[in-house]
Amino acid sequence: ITAIGFVGVFVPAFASAGRTGISGNIVINVNNQIPPLLAVAIGLRHQPDLVKPNRDELAEAVGRPVTSVGGVVEACDVLRERGAGRVLCSLGADGAVLVDDTSRVHAAAPVAEVRNTVGAGDALLAGHLQAVGRGPLQALRTGVAWATAAVATSGTGVPDPDLIDTSAVRVVDLTTSPAALTKELA
Repeated sequence: ITAIGFVGVFVPAFASAGRTGISGNIVINVNNQIPPLLAVAIGLRHQPDLVKPNRDELAEAVGRPVTSVGGVVEACDVLRERGAGRVLCSLGADGAVLVDDTSRVHAAAPVAEVRNTVGAGDALLAGHLQAVGRGPLQALRTGVAWATAAVATSGTGVPDPDLIDTSAVRVVDLTTSPAALTKELA
C-alpha cells in the first residue's frame, strides 16, 4: 500500500486495518509530503515494517550528519530503536544500505552514464519490495539494480527491464566486513 500525503492520516488508518483482521503480508510505504523529521516522528510510533529515507532525510531524522556507511548504519539503528522494523536508506551514487534484525548490508552498482536521478529512490523501493520474499540481501541487490537502471534512463518512469542487471550490483555484508563501515560517502 502506498499512501501519498500526510503521514499522520494514512499510517494510523493502515495500522488500525492491520490490527482489525486484515490478514497476510501488508507493506505500507508512506511517501510523505511533509518535512522528514515530522514524518519520522509521527510515522515511527506506528512501528512500520519498512522506512525508506534518503541520506539527507536520515540525517535530519537523527539530528546529525551522516558521512560514512557506518554513520548510515548507526542512524538506521536509531530509527529502528524508535519503531521502524527495517530501514532502507538510499545514498545516491553510493548505493543503499539496509538494516534490519539480522542484516546490515551495503550495495552499490556502477552507472556508465547518469541521465536522470528523478525517481531513483522510488525505483530502489519498488525493486526491494519486488524481491523482499527472497531475503534481505537479494531484496537490496534487486532494489539497487532497479535504481541503477532508473538513473541510466532518460525521463521518468519504470526502468526498462532489459537494463535491470542484478549481477552488476556489489553487495557487502557489513557484519562480516566491518572495514566497509569506514567508507566515506560522496
